[in-house]
Amino acid sequence: MLTALLLAAAVPPLGADALAQLRDGRIIVESEDGGTAGSTHAWALARCRPEAVWAVITDHAHFPDFVPHLERMEILQHSESAERALQTVDAVVATVRYALDYRFDKERLHIDYQLAPDLPHDIAAAHGAWQLWPTADGTLIEYSSAIDTGRSVPGFIRSYLARSAAGDLLEAVRTRAQRQPVAPPSCDDCARWNETQPPLRIFGNTWYVGVHGLSAVLITSELGHVLIDGDLPESAPKIAASIQALGFRLQDVKLILNSHAHFDHAGGISELQRLTGARVAASKPSAEVLRRGESGPDDPQYGRLPPFPKVSAVSELEDGETLRVGPVAVTARFTPGHTPGGTSWTWSSCEEARCVSFIYADSLTPLSAPGFKFKRALPEFEKSFAALAALPCDVLLTPHPDASAFWRRMEKHEPIDGQACAQYLEAARAALRKRLLEE
Repeated sequence: MLTALLLAAAVPPLGADALAQLRDGRIIVESEDGGTAGSTHAWALARCRPEAVWAVITDHAHFPDFVPHLERMEILQHSESAERALQTVDAVVATVRYALDYRFDKERLHIDYQLAPDLPHDIAAAHGAWQLWPTADGTLIEYSSAIDTGRSVPGFIRSYLARSAAGDLLEAVRTRAQRQPVAPPSCDDCARWNETQPPLRIFGNTWYVGVHGLSAVLITSELGHVLIDGDLPESAPKIAASIQALGFRLQDVKLILNSHAHFDHAGGISELQRLTGARVAASKPSAEVLRRGESGPDDPQYGRLPPFPKVSAVSELEDGETLRVGPVAVTARFTPGHTPGGTSWTWSSCEEARCVSFIYADSLTPLSAPGFKFKRALPEFEKSFAALAALPCDVLLTPHPDASAFWRRMEKHEPIDGQACAQYLEAARAALRKRLLEE
């Protein structure tokens, strides 16, 4: 029977040299051999999103079209989470037939398989796994396989064939995945978020100019204005119209800032920059996404977010840096977790003799694409929680206004709520605890 089985249960302990080889396009294959059994562990890096690779490795019906030595693959049973497939393989020394039972876990980007226990086979035993790891370079593909042929084959031949088959398989999967068209994710909530919202004064020189479901905030002065967030691409003309409806000129918007670089908060920035001529500034991770118009693999939601119009010129800023437009001073507070470049903003607004502290607190929700584990982002969340908890907070604003009960407060004409920030942070902590327990 099988002497070893390598299962993809954790990120493989690959050293710097191995990772460099993978980035250069190499495929790494390790194998062990004993008796009639052998095991193989292999890695490859695909320069594409995880869902492109997932689409390939779960499309067993088309495996014979691109996998070397696989003559036939007949799907015997299929469901969303499991499949049974009968394979006919040209193993060089013989043609063998066997059926495998697959289990799919899309949330973890994991597949495991074993020999179907109730069918006849030409081999004694087999099992293994696929695991996909989103990385900054694309998708790391990890593949493990253990087979007991039940036949007397010289070990060096069996080892050579196993290594060759694993390498050929990963090369075929990677090539097909990198050519795989992936449709941009849809947004079921966008129409609701983008409902027109009449602009309104929040307090002093701070105004709400966003659409109903997505915030955009204007801070004004006689020497120029600051705009935070651009909402969806289709929100830009509505934001521009709201600024003008308040009696302000678009060309007086001198600075555009961003909470986090997702399509629903940064999508309109490119057009608003064109309309106003304003400077755009963001944290380094967000600036890179704004220039690219698409999140990278370090984003927890990578692969499930639509792209958005690229922003041609973006200045990078430091944590704690204060940006000024005339008398308006807005300070960047880096609050990563929801995204690597998440940024909250603080400033003061006055009405007559009374001045209040504003926090535009970035999203802190643990939302992700399948396979992402927030355990690795826990230090970032803790840093963000601590940073916001230490700040004075009279008026809380958030990229999604409903997340901070903004409309309820404004209906009561009570934007000031000294408990709002504490409640927001407690809700975020509770959501993160729940997510970690689920993982």
